[in-house]
Amino acid sequence: MGGRIVECREVVRSDDTIPREEKSMARNESIREKLEQLKEKGEEKLSQLSEEIRTSAGFVKAVEGARRGQEIVEASLRKAASRLDAPSQEEFRALLSRVEVLERQMTRLTRAASASRERNEAPSSARSRTPASGRKQPAAAGSRKPLAKPVRRKA
Repeated sequence: MGGRIVECREVVRSDDTIPREEKSMARNESIREKLEQLKEKGEEKLSQLSEEIRTSAGFVKAVEGARRGQEIVEASLRKAASRLDAPSQEEFRALLSRVEVLERQMTRLTRAASASRERNEAPSSARSRTPASGRKQPAAAGSRKPLAKPVRRKA
């Protein structure tokens, strides 16, 4: 194999009539062709091997054994989870979807409250200021709802 490389190098060195870029392109194209051939051969071999494996009785038995083992492990996990009072996958999914619904409702309510607050805080020149003092007039009693219930402190 080493002899081939030396021969190729000598041929390339002795051929000065071809510009370097064309030589480089020719080499790259040759390499691409060889790589493509190798890829095709590899794909053929891989498909042959995978077909042999799929039809192999030992492989089929191994896959069936792995499935049985997986089922046993999953059943054991379900039993352990039920003993610990952990929610099942279905219960967890139901809870998760409920949380998502509640989050959407919270987002809507928060936006509505913000919009309402902004509307209430927007100064209306006719009702919020007196022309003489320039100060805000206190809100009329009972016109606004308290933000929170008053807290009774123990003495």
